[in-house]
Amino acid sequence: MPSLSPPRISIVTIEDDPAQARWINRVLSNFVPEDVELTSFTDARAAHAHLSEVWTDIVVTDLDMPDVDGLELIRQAKRLNPWVQSLILTAYSTSSALVTAGDIGAADYLVKPVGEGEIEEIVQQSISRLRRWRRSLSDTLWRSRHAIPADA
Repeated sequence: MPSLSPPRISIVTIEDDPAQARWINRVLSNFVPEDVELTSFTDARAAHAHLSEVWTDIVVTDLDMPDVDGLELIRQAKRLNPWVQSLILTAYSTSSALVTAGDIGAADYLVKPVGEGEIEEIVQQSISRLRRWRRSLSDTLWRSRHAIPADA
């Protein structure tokens, strides 16, 4: 049975402290499987351009960033891929941002400080969810191509 390409993870982090972006990338690099591609940004405009050009399955983004905020990046990613898994990490949570994140389909929302285990758990859940969806899609497409017509 044919299979679809593995999920590509795009890490979008824009921090006043560049060490935070490096830390998140290191955490993810330590546990994601080899068939998962990690792309990390520290500039929201560059991330915005990347999302327009490259199919992305999982977006991990800070909320409060210069130029383009995390909610706008999620909206853009959802317009391009309605099934994208969007994960928000923020130090400045508000009830309005939390409600908006839910409204636009964010899969998870964590308030910093966030531990390595929390990031690993939510990203692993997203990878597993995507793989289940892809298996189901592949099975469904395979069956529909090989189905025997009802009038045969």
